[in-house]
Amino acid sequence: MQVSEGFAQWLERMLEPDYEERFASARESLAALTAPAVLTATPSNDQPEFLRPLGSKVKLIRDGDLLSIYIPPAGINAGIAPVFGFALFWNGFCFFGP
Repeated sequence: MQVSEGFAQWLERMLEPDYEERFASARESLAALTAPAVLTATPSNDQPEFLRPLGSKVKLIRDGDLLSIYIPPAGINAGIAPVFGFALFWNGFCFFGP
């Protein structure tokens, strides 16, 4: 699919992962879409650096025009420890009785 350079830049800014680089409002977005000469391209290079929140295990892999997102399974974490502890207590209480 072919689109104009101005529309491609507008769309890239709309989908920018960093919210601070996106349009501030729908009005600003519409103004840039209807007057593409006002649109300024965001600086980009061949492999932009993706910033992640501290401690995030999500991986973004860019290969040409393909962006792969890997989200690891949650697994066992500290948040499940109270449930696990209660399950052990409850099963011990039920099987061995008071």
